[in-house]
Amino acid sequence: VGALERSGFQGVLIEALRALPKQEKLILTHYYEAGRNMREIGAKLGLTEGRISQIHAQAIARLRAAVLGGEVRTTLLAPRRKKR
Repeated sequence: VGALERSGFQGVLIEALRALPKQEKLILTHYYEAGRNMREIGAKLGLTEGRISQIHAQAIARLRAAVLGGEVRTTLLAPRRKKR
């Protein structure tokens, strides 16, 4: 059962990765496959480190929503703020 669950998860994840916008795919590739940090990716793409971080977070939220079977909600993309 574990192997079947893993293969199903992998299939969903692969499809979700394929469905990402080009810029999000590019950033994930640079970050996870090439091992570049946000600053290096930003310099290469002509974007700020902060913007790369935002796009990365959005891509992760899309993948999370796909794997969990839901839509990307604003709560997944909302900035995290410290509670006072």
